[in-house]
Amino acid sequence: MSEKLTPLHFKFYHSLQYLPLGRSFGTKLFFVAFIAIHVPLISLLVFLVIQNGFNISASITVLTVTLIATLVSTISTLFVFHAALSPLRIAASELNQYLDKRKMPNLPIHYNDDVGDLMGNIQRVVSQLEFNLRRQETLASTDSLTETLNRRAFFTAGVNTLSSQQFRYSKISLLILDIDRFKLINDTFGHPAGDTVIRAIADLLSKKVSGEQLVGRLGGEEFAVLLPATDANSAMVWADAVRQEISDLSFPACNVSASFGVTIIEPQTEVTLDPAMERADRALYSSKETGRNRVSLEL
Repeated sequence: MSEKLTPLHFKFYHSLQYLPLGRSFGTKLFFVAFIAIHVPLISLLVFLVIQNGFNISASITVLTVTLIATLVSTISTLFVFHAALSPLRIAASELNQYLDKRKMPNLPIHYNDDVGDLMGNIQRVVSQLEFNLRRQETLASTDSLTETLNRRAFFTAGVNTLSSQQFRYSKISLLILDIDRFKLINDTFGHPAGDTVIRAIADLLSKKVSGEQLVGRLGGEEFAVLLPATDANSAMVWADAVRQEISDLSFPACNVSASFGVTIIEPQTEVTLDPAMERADRALYSSKETGRNRVSLEL
């Protein structure tokens, strides 16, 4: 239908809303069909009664057969209507499930009548909507330069990790790393060179984490890493190995190193990353103050 929709297109549907039969569209259609079927039957019965001089007993056989046939027809029509309208009920239910719980519908798309078009279009539109939503969510939570988590997404994911029953009674390590003398790299070799360094370190970190481990760019040349179920010793070993790998990276114009600050989070007592961030920041500052390209721990 390509013409502009007007209230006239919904006139019959609108009139059905006045029937006191609840929300069931099938019941309303059945009622209309029931009336339409029985008007000629009632006319026939009246005709027979009049023809027999209002002698109902003379027409009792015809009346009985007619009523039985009508009853059977009515019940059959009810079942047919219920079955015929099931695709509409299912489509509405699937759409409501997506709106309420974001559960993807699973409607057929291969039927070629009006109802099939409706189900197929709902499936296609919702699938496209879900794709766009996921893409927007990814863009909103991802740092555009490094494709790691951005600061807000890292904090959100970190809080979810702290509240997870999986890590409720284990130690969680938080690491902050900062590229050493990054301003000098930008000033000497230009911002494109600085971006190349940031992307290379982000790629290295992304390859080093797995499973529930998180890596995010806090801003500028600073990154954070969350290592669930990791104690202080293991976190220090992990950080020192990454520190060495960063020093071994090869860049055309400059040598690069990074300093690390490490701390431990107890999920039973800390529900946000803020206190741990402060401790890791102080540890990072200690690494900077004592010569850079090293790992420091603050508990």
